[in-house]
Amino acid sequence: MAIRICQENIFESKAGAIILTVDGARAGMEGNITRQFGRLYPDAWEDLERDILYPIPLGVAKIYPINRDVGCQFSHCIVASTLHHLELMTLQDKLSVVRGALHSSMRLAANSGVRSICTTILSGGWRLTIEDALDEMLTTYFHASQSTTVHLLVHIRDAKEFQRIKAHLEQTRNSIVCNDGIIELK
Repeated sequence: MAIRICQENIFESKAGAIILTVDGARAGMEGNITRQFGRLYPDAWEDLERDILYPIPLGVAKIYPINRDVGCQFSHCIVASTLHHLELMTLQDKLSVVRGALHSSMRLAANSGVRSICTTILSGGWRLTIEDALDEMLTTYFHASQSTTVHLLVHIRDAKEFQRIKAHLEQTRNSIVCNDGIIELK
């Protein structure tokens, strides 16, 4: 199975589900992509806000179907608790949050019949470097992909960030293929 890293806006994704990050402590502490989702799809977000039960433990995800009548291209939304306001976390604790959230997301998607998930790099805002977060996502994905058929699309909008990731992967991974703003790892 392969993972695809795309240089494009996540809201142009053809994935079945989108991962939206929140601080699971309480409502109103969403990440940037989650806020953008709410502005782009206000009816879908209103439904989700009503359905999400807080608190959501750090590193845990929950999946919600999206009503097709609200004009959103995603069939499901995965709400992942990856943002936190705890400053006393070690690097390993932060990586554990990424690992737990992505693994949980993949399991939920597979159990809901979702074939593909899109996300940005789960860096917890500013708490992890994009390289550290992506490395943990890749390790988690390849480990979990042995028991699931869910495809993962990681979206990076910023061209400089995409080039930074591309250079990092060329140094650290053996088998990457890069064509027209898409990196595939197998």
